[in-house]
Amino acid sequence: MRSQFGQMVLMTTILDTVGALVMVLDPCGSIVQFNRCCEQTIGYTFDQVRGRHFWDLFLVPQEIEAVKNDFEGLQRAKYPNQHEYYLVTKDGNPRLIRWSNTVLQDDDGAITHVIATGLDITEYKQALEKNRQLASIVEFSDDAVNSATLDGIIASWNRGAEKIFGYSAEEIVGRPVSALIPSDRSDELKEIAKRIQRGERIEHFETERLNKKGQRIALSLTYSPIRNARDELTGISIIGRDVTKQRQAERNYAAIFNAANDAIAVHDIQTGAMLDINRRMTEMYGYTAEEVRCLDVEALSAGTPPYTQHDALHWLKKALDGEPQLFEWLAKDKSGRLFWVEVNLKRSVIGGTEGLLAIIRDISERKKVEDELRRSREELRALAAQLISAKEEESKRLARDLHGAFGQKLAVLNLQVSELEFLLSAKVDGAVEKLQPLREGIGSLAQDIHQISRHLHPAVLQELGLEIAIESECTMYSQQEGIPVRFSSESVPEQIPGDVPLCLYRVLQESLQNIRKHALAKKVEVKLVRAANEILLVVEDSGTGFDPKDARHNGGLGLVSMGERVRLVGGNLSVSSKPGEGTRIEVRCPLEGN
Repeated sequence: MRSQFGQMVLMTTILDTVGALVMVLDPCGSIVQFNRCCEQTIGYTFDQVRGRHFWDLFLVPQEIEAVKNDFEGLQRAKYPNQHEYYLVTKDGNPRLIRWSNTVLQDDDGAITHVIATGLDITEYKQALEKNRQLASIVEFSDDAVNSATLDGIIASWNRGAEKIFGYSAEEIVGRPVSALIPSDRSDELKEIAKRIQRGERIEHFETERLNKKGQRIALSLTYSPIRNARDELTGISIIGRDVTKQRQAERNYAAIFNAANDAIAVHDIQTGAMLDINRRMTEMYGYTAEEVRCLDVEALSAGTPPYTQHDALHWLKKALDGEPQLFEWLAKDKSGRLFWVEVNLKRSVIGGTEGLLAIIRDISERKKVEDELRRSREELRALAAQLISAKEEESKRLARDLHGAFGQKLAVLNLQVSELEFLLSAKVDGAVEKLQPLREGIGSLAQDIHQISRHLHPAVLQELGLEIAIESECTMYSQQEGIPVRFSSESVPEQIPGDVPLCLYRVLQESLQNIRKHALAKKVEVKLVRAANEILLVVEDSGTGFDPKDARHNGGLGLVSMGERVRLVGGNLSVSSKPGEGTRIEVRCPLEGN
């Protein structure tokens, strides 16, 4: 008995020292023995599992039936020596176990126990899967991924390398790396080998290599040392990216960049420093590229408000916030000469890197032409003012002459006709009737001369003021044209200084004349209102309307002359009209400072 007990203790001790999982099961699948490795791996003690079916404790549900079938197969003397399935630990984690099973039989061949020995291969399988994924990534990478021995013999070659170099793995593995290196770059290999021997990693080394056709290809290479489990250097890993197209694109970009007629500068979006400038930039400012990169915006600007570093930062901030900026700037070159430029600022991705792009155009000639145009415009306006003033003076003189010369003479002639009527009325029958048409003709002629005189120079404006003059003009227009004109006024000053009254009166005359000629209006409204320090004249009709843009381009001078008159007194003219919707003319003139 002691001997048997001693053997059992010895067996238990041996099982507990084994580094594998060992379970002893009876023919029904109940656990008879459960070693320490099982306890440590699965989390249950032997007392917690003793006598229980192992498939009720450890298996994932989807594998229970398959394991039961394997167990029954053991009893039928079908021995699957090894199989793998997951055990679920006490805390719920699945572990993949590779089992090796055997049976113990009695003298009659009946199975008395099943001994299952297992190895936890969870991490091993995970490592295999990771290696498989890495191998797949390497194999199907567009980059060339290969390795070489320390003496420079190619040891591995992926599909990316085949695509870039044109060699298959069978053609190139076993050949020296030097077969891919141009003769004028042979020294590179020695320097690379020295650095790898020192344990260095060489990243993004840009160079050229030869493909199968002997053509040079631009590559960005990364060299890394390969070490074994004992940290011994055993080889070199080489990853290469074909940058031939990228380098060609960079050359094309540089050619376009430097051929541009505008100066171009690329700024760092974080610091504002100039990263790159083109040839035109150096020509425009007179600095070398190295000098410009060391300068701030202040050195390239007039330096006086609003052309200072502080002002430039305002534009830069707006551009950095994503809002493109276009503005004029007074620049300064190396000699101190000031000149005008137009600056276009915007965020852009250049060569894969986001930066602030500044396109600078010299507009000195344009500014010169603009100044000349502005001076010409000012001279033309001064001339127009003089012409308007001269016209008014001439109109005043003509009105005075008409009224003085013809008006008085017609009045005398009318008196003489009256006297003749009196003398002939008693002597000649029918003489008075014959003189009546002559009297009416003289009266009509006098009225026409009065109207012409009034149109040339409205004496009523000086004698009775703007409000009465405009109301009178509206009344007379309505009588002559048969078009109702409703006039309203509010808070109009009796005395309005300067040329504002004459300006408003002429605008009214021109507006009414346009209505008569073009509008076919059924009614007209005229308003004269004081608003704060302004006086407002509105002329609105219900006529056919028109497109103001077309009117300006068709050579008509009515709107132009009105606008010029209003501008000369510091006022503002607006015209609102659409075909079929009538027209509204609005004039605002200051009551002070005109």
